[in-house]
Amino acid sequence: GELYNAMIHPYTVGPMALSGFAWYQGEANAKGQASADAYACQFPAMISSWRDKFAVPEAFFGFVQLSTSCPKDPTAPAELREAQMKALNLPGGKVGYSTNADHGAGCNVHPPNKGPCGIRLGNSALALNYGKSLHWKSPSYAGVSEVKAWHIPVAQLRGNTRQNILTVTMKLSDVGNLGLRVQEPFNLLNGTLDCSAQVPGTCAYGAIEIEDEGWINATASVKNMNMILTAVTSNPTPKVLGTAYGWGSVPMLNIYDKETDLPVLPWKQSVHVAIGGREEGLSLEFHL
Repeated sequence: GELYNAMIHPYTVGPMALSGFAWYQGEANAKGQASADAYACQFPAMISSWRDKFAVPEAFFGFVQLSTSCPKDPTAPAELREAQMKALNLPGGKVGYSTNADHGAGCNVHPPNKGPCGIRLGNSALALNYGKSLHWKSPSYAGVSEVKAWHIPVAQLRGNTRQNILTVTMKLSDVGNLGLRVQEPFNLLNGTLDCSAQVPGTCAYGAIEIEDEGWINATASVKNMNMILTAVTSNPTPKVLGTAYGWGSVPMLNIYDKETDLPVLPWKQSVHVAIGGREEGLSLEFHL
């Protein structure tokens, strides 16, 4: 295209010597699942093409996972963030990232504070391109390790009722030796962001999908170095179909790695349970 021809191609003549690229782009591509699917193919292809044009087949390429915005489709930025991560599957490695999903400026698509994501991206370059021993990856979804449900009598104004409590313990990759911690989300902007004024789903916390009930809100917490999603359900024996965390335009990320201060990345995933209610590594437990 004209932007490549005018701004990139001239440097490929020779080509100009370099060791890597830094990339912060994607807001204009956050238009829905179809656009995200296309980006998941085009972005890795672009990285391979640039490496070829600059004659550095293993050049470092670092990208920033999208920050916050407030489009009409609140899941579009989340889908694009997921698509960006497909570039990590490129052969040869040396593709790094930093997330800016936790340091946005509300609906401002161009957040002014790019210091945190810049430091994170620099650490990925130091590790991948210069061999420094740095833990640069954010913790990310790796599955579900345990599902528990139990009933707790709760005295309410209408008399004695029973709440059904559901907890889902997550498996995470790239957690440091010190474990996880909980904090107030940066994206609350010190309480100034009015989530109620935005399209529902814009401000995204934790969520659990339950059969015959759909998606319900869940609280993300930490116990014994594990991340746990907790929800209240009307179903005494709920069947979990999926989990999500920060899956929206403005992710309210509140779980961080103690060692690196990196946030757990947003996700939305199905939970595949085999016949009999179990899958390898998954424990189901009900307390009556």
